[in-house]
Amino acid sequence: MSKRENCIVEGCPNEAHAKGYCRKHYGRLWRGQALEPSKPKPDEKTVPLDLRGAERELERMRDIYDKVIGLENRLRWARKIREQEELLSREKEARAERATAVKQAAVAAAG
Repeated sequence: MSKRENCIVEGCPNEAHAKGYCRKHYGRLWRGQALEPSKPKPDEKTVPLDLRGAERELERMRDIYDKVIGLENRLRWARKIREQEELLSREKEARAERATAVKQAAVAAAG
């Protein structure tokens, strides 16, 4: 079995597809566009969650769930709603822990 190689464009972590380029860069080359390095995808842990936006998304999901027809679709939306609720819960807990740590550090610095 041969070893998979990455795209030859500097900084691109994608798997090579044709002529040493990934699908994105090969398509750009084929269209005659500039080959720019890929931007790194933001890490989920480093990007802060917009709580209000996430809560609005949860409400939108609940509205869709109420309107969707069919057991399979309802189960899919119920799963998405649970995942969103868990995400919101984890983010709120993490923010509460960070706030507590900041308060404890302030008390320790003052004392």
